[in-house]
Amino acid sequence: MIWMMRSYFEEIPIAIEQAARTDGYSWLHSFFRLVLPLAAPGIAATLVLAYIFCWNNFAFGLMLGGNSTQPVTVGLLSFMGTNEVQWGLMAAATVIAVVPEMILAVAMQRYMIRGLTFGAVK
Repeated sequence: MIWMMRSYFEEIPIAIEQAARTDGYSWLHSFFRLVLPLAAPGIAATLVLAYIFCWNNFAFGLMLGGNSTQPVTVGLLSFMGTNEVQWGLMAAATVIAVVPEMILAVAMQRYMIRGLTFGAVK
């Protein structure tokens, strides 16, 4: 994620920040008023990808989580028994587990499309 964010910040021309410094802005003020809004699509795309990677991380939740603390993906295993698999409950739980990712992706869609292609072509 750091390398992805680095490419978005490198695409912002340094002349914009230098012009703000010439106008009397401090470094911090120019960063928050100019650079951060210009990097917003990259930040949104990185945020969505980081969320999806964390949400889908199954191995750490399986090894480190206990019975009372486990992610949804590990909780889906409880619908599988030694003799049967409760397909209906597992399908319903899977749909519920995907809903937060879908809501986030739809909300950030306009930023993601621009953000994912922002550093691709120079």
